[in-house]
This record gives sequence, structure tokens and C-alpha cells, in this order.
Amino acid sequence: MQPNKITSSVMIIGTALFAMTIIAIVPGSSAISCWECNSETNRHCFDVEAGAVENISKIEPCFREMYKECSLADGQQPFCRTQEQTIQGKKRVIRSCAHERASEDCYATKTPSVHTKVCQCFTDGCNSSGSLFANTIMIVIVTITGMLVVFN
Repeated sequence: MQPNKITSSVMIIGTALFAMTIIAIVPGSSAISCWECNSETNRHCFDVEAGAVENISKIEPCFREMYKECSLADGQQPFCRTQEQTIQGKKRVIRSCAHERASEDCYATKTPSVHTKVCQCFTDGCNSSGSLFANTIMIVIVTITGMLVVFN
């Protein structure tokens, strides 16, 4: 293969990876559905499984009732949020729809009696117990791969 054809192929692949990353990061205009629960009032909130949304009709009703479509608020696109809290040694999980984004996808706060980790995500059901960081990791991997291909 000639050097120009290799460079051209690398640029096409790099551009495609970059486009896929942007599509994965930017939320669509359609409604999103998220898990909404609080383990303080619903013990099943700890156990929401990643991938359950693909077979939502087959999961137990106690889980199905926690999966809800989010609504727009003040014209802002909704997304999913998970809060993991430890309050005076007691663990709690809160999964919800949200509308005001944080500057980072995940952050933590800590006081002497309350430790909180909050993560936001932008695809249907992404705030399950197993997928909290999977989307973020995938986006980082695709972005780095794309950058390596384009800039090498």
C-alpha cells in the first residue's frame, strides 16, 4: 500500500471513531427512561441489573415498576443519575431522572457523617447497579483510540 492510501485510510477510520464518540456522548432528542428508586424505601433498588431494559417485560414486577420514562423540565433534556450514599455507616442508593447536569459525569462529596458518590449517564437504563461506569469507560476507550489513530 502507498503511504498516501494508508494515511487516507487512517483518517477515515479516525473520523468514524470520532463521530461515533460524539454520537455516544451527546444525548438524543427522544425521551430517556431511567431506574427510579430509593433503597431506603425499596430494598430492590440495590439490585437493579445492567441489561434488564432489553428484557423489561420479562423481569419481576417489583423491578419493572422502577423503570420510568423521564419528562422534560424547563426545556432541559433529562438524563439518569445514581447516588450512592453512606449516612452514619448505613448504605443507601438513589436512582432517578435528573435535569441539571454536573460538570463531571461522576463526583464525590464527603462530610464526617455522610459520604456520597453521584454519577450521571445518558442512555436508557444506564443507572443500573452494574452499568454505572461501563458507559463512561467505553466512551473514554473509543475517544483515546480515535485520537491515537488520527494523530499517529
